[in-house]
Amino acid sequence: MKQVTSPASNCPSTEAILVNDTPGRVAVVTGGASGLGAAIAASLSNDGFHLVVADLNEPTGRSLAESLPSASFVKMDVSSNEDWLALAHVLDEQFQGLDVLVNNAAIYRPKAIADETSEGFGEIFRVNQLSVLLGIQTAIPLMRRKGGGSIINVSSTGGLTGYPGTIAYASTKWAVRGMTKVAARELAELGIRVNSIHPGLCDTPMANENSEEFLESLRASIPLGRLGKPKEVASSVSFLASPASAYISGAELAVDGAATA
Repeated sequence: MKQVTSPASNCPSTEAILVNDTPGRVAVVTGGASGLGAAIAASLSNDGFHLVVADLNEPTGRSLAESLPSASFVKMDVSSNEDWLALAHVLDEQFQGLDVLVNNAAIYRPKAIADETSEGFGEIFRVNQLSVLLGIQTAIPLMRRKGGGSIINVSSTGGLTGYPGTIAYASTKWAVRGMTKVAARELAELGIRVNSIHPGLCDTPMANENSEEFLESLRASIPLGRLGKPKEVASSVSFLASPASAYISGAELAVDGAATA
């Protein structure tokens, strides 16, 4: 194994590990430092991918990357086109393309419609929705170099139904669902599959943004009677990243204990 650092000064800080000096299969997980992202990164790493963990949380993200068999950490703002261009340079130079992109980064700040602000709405839009567009645009030429690839957009059950107090978050997650459908059709001829997954309430830090009263009401509404586990969502991502799902594109997979059935 050897360590290689990008020579470009404008690139995100990263150390890429090339196993036997051959890139192999490469996956990027945005928002990969904690919560669902960390579980997804670990699952794909177990599947044999070299993981690029992309997140603003450098200490946690770097620690996770160091714990995985083959991984790099990239500090990046997913709403920044410049950061995506810099990441593309790293992926092109060090890995000669990209096999899997998981657009997972998101923020959740529940507010009633009457209390939402244009600034708050705009920030959630940039992180949750604009980042997905930038990620897909970045992935296209990189995946073409590999002859195709898999893009998995993490939406939410909030992109399948409506929950009070989530006007900004739900707007972005419904949009991600629609973007996935469009991208699946447009990119099919390039061998690029695009699917969305819709996790229900999971035992992650994001869930704790809700009040305990609201959390309890959500738990009571789940037919399977419990919160989801991050590894259960991660295994769904692994499936959509694998050859086992080679004929699946444009699908939306709910991982929610039948909450939206």
